[in-house]
This record gives sequence, structure tokens and C-alpha cells, in this order.
Amino acid sequence: AIVWGAIAAALAVYTVLVCCGNNLRSFPTNYILLLAFTVFLSCALGCLSALFDSQSASLALVMTAGVAAGLTLFAWQTKID
Repeated sequence: AIVWGAIAAALAVYTVLVCCGNNLRSFPTNYILLLAFTVFLSCALGCLSALFDSQSASLALVMTAGVAAGLTLFAWQTKID
């Protein structure tokens, strides 16, 4: 129940971010919406990762870090913008 509530709240905040462009340009509102989106997704991810064993979570962490490192190296060396 917590996972679905957090996902629904994150989607609601995301919809506000996408559809209401004026909220992205106002100073305190954009930080508040970004904070809410991050907190809701963090809660959903934390609850979902608790369902899996530590080996699966560690493998996902290593794979994500590898992809991020590879994309960072590509961005540093590429001439394409």
C-alpha cells in the first residue's frame, strides 16, 4: 500500500512538473516539487528493494554504477554534443 501510494504521489508531482511549466520557473515552488518527487520515489524504491535479497540489490547497484560510469566517460571524450 505504501509503495503504490508513493508511486501515485510521484506521478502526480511529475504531472505537475510536466504540465505546468510556470511552476518550473518560480523559485521556491520548483525546489519544493523536486524535493517531493525525490522523496516519493525514494520511499517507493526503498519499499520495493526491501522485497529482494541483498545479492540482487547489490547486483543492481553495481550495474547502475557501471552504466553511469560508462556514460560519464563517453560524455567526457565525445565530440558530439
